[in-house]
Amino acid sequence: MIYPTNFSRHEESPLASAEAIRAALNEYAATLETEHGTKLRDVLDTIFDNGRYQDMGQSLLNQVLGYEEIDLNIFGSLMPLDRFHVISAGYAHDAIFAVKLQSSNPWSLIAHSMYWLSMAATDRTYEELVTSIRASDARRRANLLHDKPGGSREKRRLIKEIWASGKYRSRDVCAEQECAGLDMSYSVARKALRGTPNPA
Repeated sequence: MIYPTNFSRHEESPLASAEAIRAALNEYAATLETEHGTKLRDVLDTIFDNGRYQDMGQSLLNQVLGYEEIDLNIFGSLMPLDRFHVISAGYAHDAIFAVKLQSSNPWSLIAHSMYWLSMAATDRTYEELVTSIRASDARRRANLLHDKPGGSREKRRLIKEIWASGKYRSRDVCAEQECAGLDMSYSVARKALRGTPNPA
């Protein structure tokens, strides 16, 4: 794994940490075949020296995952796994910006940068990683929908509470009588009551 030799988890300066990440990325690029390493170094320099806006790391990640198009078309000349090196650089760049603008916590951006640096060092293929990341993100988004107030998890919890209250003698009747008020279908309400204990 690429690891910044001058980086410490107890580093006092996020700027020093970001620069250590940049140095590690450049050291890695120097180990590559000449043309490959030069292309990567050029992209790294573009990000650190010419990056004009914050949230570059997230924008680059979104571009890799296909969620958005941005005007930095810098991935075309790179090997696929180098895209994760570039995302790491983007987050380190954002940490520098955060310090300058005092707009957000630079340490969380340093943590993101280190995470994507570790992703670049995996034995998995680029396609496997992107598929896994997309699936994980889809699960996270679905959970956010299910967990929001009035979401499916709250509705299941409420139907179970109604059943546990002893108001109804059978799960079928409970589901039938309460599903409309909870904006659930009968089948979903009845399924939520499967395996629930009988009311005390």
